[in-house]
Amino acid sequence: MTTLGKFFVVAIFAISIAFFALSVAAFSTQKDLKKLNTEKESQLAALSTQRQNLQDEVDALKEKVAHERMARVSIVASRESMLRMSQDSLRRKQQELANTNVSLGEAIAEVSKKEETLQSYLAEVTSLREEIRSIQLTTSETHNNLVGAIDAYNEATGAKNRLEETSKQLTALLAKAENLLANQGLTVHTPLDKTPPKVLGVVKEISGAHVEITIGSDDGIRKGHEVDIFSNDSYIGRIVIEKTFPDAAIGKLMKGYTRGIIRKGDEVHTNAS
Repeated sequence: MTTLGKFFVVAIFAISIAFFALSVAAFSTQKDLKKLNTEKESQLAALSTQRQNLQDEVDALKEKVAHERMARVSIVASRESMLRMSQDSLRRKQQELANTNVSLGEAIAEVSKKEETLQSYLAEVTSLREEIRSIQLTTSETHNNLVGAIDAYNEATGAKNRLEETSKQLTALLAKAENLLANQGLTVHTPLDKTPPKVLGVVKEISGAHVEITIGSDDGIRKGHEVDIFSNDSYIGRIVIEKTFPDAAIGKLMKGYTRGIIRKGDEVHTNAS
């Protein structure tokens, strides 16, 4: 065999080895690719499952939010209904208060009328007693006059009994009227025209537009009363009462009435002062 032939044999043998190595590499690469593809498919399936779980959680949260929204709407509707009921109740109470004030005025008028009747009965009794005394002092009266005196005495006794019964009725009516006034936070001395009673006090504390004074509900001061403030006999302002206590009250300065600076210790006069 010549040298050229040997060269070709060696070349063919080398090429065969190269093709064999290439085949082995290709087979190994195909196997790795199948393994990698299987892993990717597993990962893809896991991601798909995770995505579905997340979607389920989102749907559950949406449903929960919808339920909570419906619950809030229901609560708001319930609160609005309660508010309307409270407003209706307030209007009814205000009407009841107005009716009570009317009844109170009628009761006071009736008490005054009963008192006038009582005074008339007392005057009548006094007159009858004087008449009986005059009859008893007259010894020259006839038997008929004596009988008349006895009749007059009996009538006076009956009138006295009627007056005592009327007095009891008036006392019970007056107690009822006082209880009715007490239920409304009033007394028989409370003016019906909302005019404060004639009392004097001084400024106790000052906080911004609010002034605390030393006269209160025990002195007849009520919410809504207006009182004047003086300093050294000089008018310096007026307040309207917003809150009362037994021995004090708090009022707010009224715009348009201020004539000076109000200080602690200034005198307080009611409108009736």
